[in-house]
Amino acid sequence: MQKKYPENIVNNEDYIFYKDKSNFEKLVHPTIKQYFPNYELYAVDMTFKLRPDWKCRCVIFFDSTKNDFILQEPLSMNGIGNRLTSILKNLTFMDTSSLYNFIDSFHQIRQIGSQYKFIKRSTTDSLLAYYVVRFEDQDYITRPYKETVQTKFDKSQIMGNFYIKLENNKIKDYIEISPNQSLK
Repeated sequence: MQKKYPENIVNNEDYIFYKDKSNFEKLVHPTIKQYFPNYELYAVDMTFKLRPDWKCRCVIFFDSTKNDFILQEPLSMNGIGNRLTSILKNLTFMDTSSLYNFIDSFHQIRQIGSQYKFIKRSTTDSLLAYYVVRFEDQDYITRPYKETVQTKFDKSQIMGNFYIKLENNKIKDYIEISPNQSLK
């Protein structure tokens, strides 16, 4: 990836990618690899264009077959992008257990670079609901992911809601809405 990184990552709207300052780390997630065999995952430090003294930890989903990538910014910055949700739609799983394992792994990756954590709210056969909660005890700038010891939170810590619509263990939609909106 470092040898043939996509040039347009340098020209990203919000970030600058410096190969020599990126703190590249290959992420190993067998569950994700099972469903996205062409993608390699990397955690990298990106520099803000407007504030060169600020860095953030992002995840790059790199498709080696197309020499293309999807940049996952921290949840605290811009949530989830349309390109990332599009690769999730219509993924089918053998059973509920494999679906939940995938979602848990995917959310671990999404939490990189952020003080936010997905907290499962409710599950049905057709809908998974998650809060996105801000926990202050995290240090995601220096470490890609660590389990928080904090489990209790109040309503003021809820930064968003994510819903995953399902049909027969298939992801139909992945929806992000603000805390004061309701799912339609």
